[in-house]
Amino acid sequence: MNTYSCDLPKSAFLLLILFNWTSDVNGIKCFVCNSMRDAECTDLRGYHLRSGNDSSETNLLSQLTEEKENVNLALSYLKECEDGVGGKESFCRKTDQYIHVRRMRVVVRSCGWSKHDRGCYWSDNNARTEHVCQCFDDGCNNAPGGAKIMFLFAITTLVVLFVVR
Repeated sequence: MNTYSCDLPKSAFLLLILFNWTSDVNGIKCFVCNSMRDAECTDLRGYHLRSGNDSSETNLLSQLTEEKENVNLALSYLKECEDGVGGKESFCRKTDQYIHVRRMRVVVRSCGWSKHDRGCYWSDNNARTEHVCQCFDDGCNNAPGGAKIMFLFAITTLVVLFVVR
């Protein structure tokens, strides 16, 4: 007598649980903020996660040397990114722009889904100059990069001033 039987609904249920358990992967964590709304977003130097297996908020805390309120501020910007439309894998992006008319620098840190063919690139038009970088590790979009862009902004402003006269 054969004692083996297969209960199809129970088997399907177990397979579904197993599939969900094994495919549960955490997305990338990026700093998400805009200096137009939050001035502290401009400079997050030193707030980053190490690459590797231990990418966690605890890891971030262990690296910081700043005061406790700065740690909490940095952690409040760190968000887990969802995958994009069509399952596109998310990544981190930092956009550093200078708005010419307002003579103002704006930093936007965000999750991205449409990758550019270059890691970093410049974009320039009459209204603004921007430097955009994309990266693929937890908390990697914290880098200041201000010296290069401020130099470019200064040169652009001087050129505009001399051309307008």
